Amino acid sequence: MSSSLPRENAIDKALNKLVDASQVIERRMGVKAAEEKRIDEAFKLLARGVTNGRGVKQQGPYLDFLRRVRTLVGDAGVALCAAGLGPSAVANMKDRDRVDLPFALKKREDVLRNEHLRRITQFHQCNSHPTYG
Repeated sequence: MSSSLPRENAIDKALNKLVDASQVIERRMGVKAAEEKRIDEAFKLLARGVTNGRGVKQQGPYLDFLRRVRTLVGDAGVALCAAGLGPSAVANMKDRDRVDLPFALKKREDVLRNEHLRRITQFHQCNSHPTYG
């Protein structure tokens, strides 16, 4: 068996979770408070970079992942990944999965986008979270 099979399964699992999250956000017409908090923290992390303190071990890999997502998919992808996966799930992924997942997101971008994610993204852009890098 190919050693890429488990990685593909991990990426497929994450993608399926993100597709489900996108659908729920669309049907709910918004995000829950905990999801909003994760989205806000993701945009703050992109704006300020890694800082010392709670969760610093997760911040580096999560920040790199969010930057890749932003570059390939845009801020709506950042919001979706923050709401649907969060920093712990991303930090616990194998490095190769964190690197490959944004490219897989790009391929499924049409399925993942929705109006509510676009509005959430606009809200965060209007609230002066500077673009990083």
